[in-house]
Amino acid sequence: MKRTPAVLLLSTLITGSLLGTGLAASADEPTPSAPSITSNPTAPQPSASADHHDPDQSDPSGTRDTQPDSTTDNTPEQKATPIDEYVVAHPEVGAPSGPETVDANGVRTRTFTNGIVVWSSQTGAHFVHGAIGHAWIVSGAQNGELGLPTNDEWTPSGGGAAQEFQNAVIYWTADTGAQIVKGAIRSEWERMGGSGSSYGFPTTSEIGSANGGVYQIFQGGVMYWSPATGLAPIGGGIGWTWMQFGAANGKLGAPTSGEFGIPGGAQRNFENGAILWSPGSGSHALTGAILSKWNEKGAVGGLGYPMTEETPIRDGGVYQIFQNGTVYWTWGTGAHATGGAIRDYYAGNNWENGRFGYPVSDEICNNAGCYQNYEHGAITWGPTTGAHDLHKLDSRCTWGRAACADKTTNKIYWVVNGQIQATFDARFGAPGYETDDGEMRINRKVANDWSIPFNAPMPYSQYFTYDGKAIHYSSDFERRGFPSWGSHGCINLNAMWQAEWLFNQTAIGDRVVVYRS
Repeated sequence: MKRTPAVLLLSTLITGSLLGTGLAASADEPTPSAPSITSNPTAPQPSASADHHDPDQSDPSGTRDTQPDSTTDNTPEQKATPIDEYVVAHPEVGAPSGPETVDANGVRTRTFTNGIVVWSSQTGAHFVHGAIGHAWIVSGAQNGELGLPTNDEWTPSGGGAAQEFQNAVIYWTADTGAQIVKGAIRSEWERMGGSGSSYGFPTTSEIGSANGGVYQIFQGGVMYWSPATGLAPIGGGIGWTWMQFGAANGKLGAPTSGEFGIPGGAQRNFENGAILWSPGSGSHALTGAILSKWNEKGAVGGLGYPMTEETPIRDGGVYQIFQNGTVYWTWGTGAHATGGAIRDYYAGNNWENGRFGYPVSDEICNNAGCYQNYEHGAITWGPTTGAHDLHKLDSRCTWGRAACADKTTNKIYWVVNGQIQATFDARFGAPGYETDDGEMRINRKVANDWSIPFNAPMPYSQYFTYDGKAIHYSSDFERRGFPSWGSHGCINLNAMWQAEWLFNQTAIGDRVVVYRS
């Protein structure tokens, strides 16, 4: 018989645990149908002719006292119980360490130095011991979810030990410990080949999850079950990644699809994301805004397979690397993908920690090339020019504090000591109302301004001339566009929040530099 190792059920521990399950501690009468145990022979009886008369002991009548023979055995005939019969054939149980007991259901138990023998009329007598015995007792013994043992330990495929109970089976190995397998998970696992399958031995018992679901981890995968989904084996790299994220109780939640093939690999969807696998990339999870951006960009046909998990970076941002690009996300900027030569140029400028900051748009391409906007600038690429800064700061913008407005790129940059802090689209004066080039200074700021000549609002106005030219938000910027439709000489911003942000950065006396790069 295969023994489980060193979880010795000492008599006091086992008896205490077992009695705690509701077993009666009183003795029971032997089963009437049990075979007899032959008693030891009594001592020889005296001969009938022997005279033991002692005159000094005679009574006055001369008659002799008759006393019972002290050698007579009046003990009732002993009968063997089913447990007694089992022990005769199984000396490995050890010596008895407690009396045989019987519960209200007729279940007999007796503790021995090496474990417990349990008998019922339905299941027969079986020995429970070691780590498997301990797991059975912890589960409630015969009154728990497992019920009674239905056989002795046996050796499953792959080694270790296993023992069947009425409602489950317990498997044990030195690496996995003793684990309970039951219900739909057990049925599917055994259908796949049990411990001899690619899933191997269980490394946990069932773990409860939301919505009435349960999952169980095996050496080679996970089995998940819920009333809504039924049984879902999740194996291989996808199963391993799901476990790393906390399985059904983690970030990804429960599975919502089976594993399905995609070009070059496989995918499985979960409540809060997806896991992708390919031979070249391994298995990685996608969630939230990055998953949405990946789908938007063509999934595996666009960005390709993920090569990493999400990685936290500064200011609460994250990035994730794909075969064909990188996706960045922050609360302020959202999720944006960068790739190719523009990404390489961005990397050469220290990624998000460099002078560009986080991307604030995806790449925008036309027949001439592509460009991408960042918090503090933009990168452009052309087939003949390669990747380079889209903006060219005027030399006057390399020191101090300045709002630098480039008529060539239709951008305005807020620059401090030569470092671009923000980049916004800008609209300049229409023909006949040109915005003058040159270096000027902010001389007046009005948050809620109104243009009397044009009878129009001028929110967050920052005046840089004395004839009414200012940087401010324009409500018809988006509607009328730029640069075809210009202002009356002011520098217009497209978004109210941009105008407000810049208004809050500047001070009276800060420079405004208008130029063409």
